[in-house]
Amino acid sequence: LGDVSISRNHPSLPAKDALAGKYVIFYFSAHWCPPCRRFSKILKKFYDECRSIRSDIEVVFVSSDRSDSEMREYLSVQSDWFYIPFGHTSISDLSRRFGVGGIPCVVVVSPSGEVITSKGRHQIETRSSTLKLLAQWMGSDSGESSPVLPVVTPL
Repeated sequence: LGDVSISRNHPSLPAKDALAGKYVIFYFSAHWCPPCRRFSKILKKFYDECRSIRSDIEVVFVSSDRSDSEMREYLSVQSDWFYIPFGHTSISDLSRRFGVGGIPCVVVVSPSGEVITSKGRHQIETRSSTLKLLAQWMGSDSGESSPVLPVVTPL
């Protein structure tokens, strides 16, 4: 994403700064899509569980909504996810790069920018535990079979 500005519920930040050193869960979705609305609830719970285990994981919402207001309405009921501005050219670029053929779709990318999985939706829906799935993803990134997963401690 480089210099693309991404937002949460605060001013935009360059993606390269906001996502540096983080595992990124790209979530391709839309408000008008019933399977997306169902999966969004699952992803929100998964993200909250991830963030209680690690602080270096972010979701970036990649919208296929029909309007900025639809996208913002959809995001208002979700977690504190980053999102790419509605209609930005990077949305179609990312869809092509990751081979997104339909929504909802989840692509997980390592801090180094390597695709860990393009089957994130299925893996999240069928996981036996969040901790095990994170270990699988992070092991894919590092070549290890069971990496140490640091626990997030409150400040």
